[in-house]
Amino acid sequence: MKKIRILLDYGTYPFWLCNEDGIHETHTLPPELAGHRELNDLLDYVDTTYHRFFINNAYEFTFIGPCSPQEADRFRSSYQKAYEIIRRIAGSRYEVTLEIEETEWRFPGWPNPDCWTNRSGKRTFSKAH
Repeated sequence: MKKIRILLDYGTYPFWLCNEDGIHETHTLPPELAGHRELNDLLDYVDTTYHRFFINNAYEFTFIGPCSPQEADRFRSSYQKAYEIIRRIAGSRYEVTLEIEETEWRFPGWPNPDCWTNRSGKRTFSKAH
């Protein structure tokens, strides 16, 4: 049975379609999931938000995590809901696993004291980054 894995890895989409041996084949949703707008929106949000949890420039690559409890809650509920939709639609044809642990994306001293989101939604830092 093919496998669908929902997991976080910087630089990749959180949807992983794997063959029967667990070898990654693609990040593209299969036809039965591709047209599901809510699922696409949830996965896009998880992807975009997870990448925003990092500073990645010519000088540093640093994990900063979510800036607020609200951002953390929305992130968590988005990947959980995406997983539930995938299981409901494709769970009989694929082995579906959610492989995201909160320890992967929560800042150790969370909430991160160096990060906050201003009123315009832009992430800002109290330290120069």
